[in-house]
Amino acid sequence: MPLRSAVNEAIRQVDLDQSGQLEFEEVVLLTHLYRHSEGFTSAELERFTAVFEEMDHATPTGADEEAVPAERLAALLTKFFGVDKWETAQKVADDLMATAEKKAQTQPAGGGEQGMPLGVQLSEALVWARRLRDKEFGDYREAFNKFDRDGSGFVDRNELRDVLKTLGYTLTDRVVRELLQRAQKSGACSQTMSLDELDYDNFVHFMQVMSETDGFMESELADIAAIFEKFDEDGSGDIDAVELGDVLHHMGYTTKLDEVQSLLAKVDYDHSGVLDLREFMRFVRLHRETVMASMRSIFDGLAGQSGKLDQVAARAAFTQLQESDSVDAMRGGPRTVARRDGDDDALDMRPGIGAVRIEEPLSFDGFVEMAEARRDARAMAMRKRAGFTDTEIDRFQALFDQHDTERDGILAVGELTKLLLTLGFSLRTSQEQQDI
Repeated sequence: MPLRSAVNEAIRQVDLDQSGQLEFEEVVLLTHLYRHSEGFTSAELERFTAVFEEMDHATPTGADEEAVPAERLAALLTKFFGVDKWETAQKVADDLMATAEKKAQTQPAGGGEQGMPLGVQLSEALVWARRLRDKEFGDYREAFNKFDRDGSGFVDRNELRDVLKTLGYTLTDRVVRELLQRAQKSGACSQTMSLDELDYDNFVHFMQVMSETDGFMESELADIAAIFEKFDEDGSGDIDAVELGDVLHHMGYTTKLDEVQSLLAKVDYDHSGVLDLREFMRFVRLHRETVMASMRSIFDGLAGQSGKLDQVAARAAFTQLQESDSVDAMRGGPRTVARRDGDDDALDMRPGIGAVRIEEPLSFDGFVEMAEARRDARAMAMRKRAGFTDTEIDRFQALFDQHDTERDGILAVGELTKLLLTLGFSLRTSQEQQDI
């Protein structure tokens, strides 16, 4: 099934008289064009060719024509479609090797062409890319049909969230709505599409937007890009995998090393030890899913029959969230909302989280959005404090006051030197002292 964008582009190319209708000769041209492009748009073909040539130059096969080593097909397809398609790309590559092995077994001994391929040429790689897309669309159809329970050919927005969950995306209604609007605005989905329900055709095109954004809103994508740029200190377009723990801490999370390594193994498909922006985006999505799973578990364990959290349940939920090993986003954060005297209904989530007043019972979406807002506030405060805790900041302030003999809020060079020595910094050379 080619995408609507590919079909429309192909029709424009073969509709020679611009009548809006295809005559027999034009249909023949359309068929020929489809076979040549395998259902991809010209922009996709250009990008696929660029990825192919880059990989061909990086891993030459020794063949006369440009080719990518057969064992690198999965990496080629992943580079083109995105790291979220890595498992499907591996299956397609396995199909290639199985087909080649079967061909080799049926060849007469000592005759004919070699059965096992040294490399895959561009036209062949494009065929396998189309097969991956076919597999992808098959998964979409299966998930769509599962939640189109009445067989109407449509899923509403709540059902769409269930479909997306099956495909690896746990999103709030606000995020889904923005992504639907983005898909419609970009032309990926029909301009007449309802934001309240999707047919399968619009759903498939919507999933292309999901693949491009990994389910993040525009503001989130901008934040992810900014964080990536911050940690890509040399401007190489990559960040070192060993920095991912620091990256998550910068984002307001405290994540165990084994959790980071587990997520890394799912995105560093070429074992390079570095992540480009697209791989990093996928890493953040997978981490977000672990966070959302923990939130869902906490929420479901405390929500009443109404499916919402009342004041008491919300207090318990945020306390559990704070103490969770996998979602430690709230620990040590600033008190952004002061607790008022006599305000017994406000949530006081110690230590250092501050009071939150719940005006009405929280849905799961409300719980998630409040938790993320407070994580963002904590992350911002921690960045301003260079990652130091309240206790450490208090100690630094006391030491500063102790060495500020003039009580003017400024340390002279000698005072600063003594302060650094107190903190354990040894200034061994005159150059180090001059740098200070």
